Amino acid sequence: MPQATTYCDEKMVYGAHRKAGYIRDTSLQPMTPKKESFDIKIPKGTRTVDVIVDLKYELVPGNIIPIHKIIREVTLDK
Repeated sequence: MPQATTYCDEKMVYGAHRKAGYIRDTSLQPMTPKKESFDIKIPKGTRTVDVIVDLKYELVPGNIIPIHKIIREVTLDK
């Protein structure tokens, strides 16, 4: 779903009546490769994190079709 904000601040909004402009398009288009990155705040001192990627298709609210799910433990040590 494209992520949007109002013109007043950086706060995310999802209702179509409140969107003033897209700040990031995270939608996936058919047959088009796409690379995404997400910034997540992690508490200091954390050495490992569990990453869960859950890809679902939702044409209408409540009608969710699971496509793929990956769970990985990732170390933050260099």
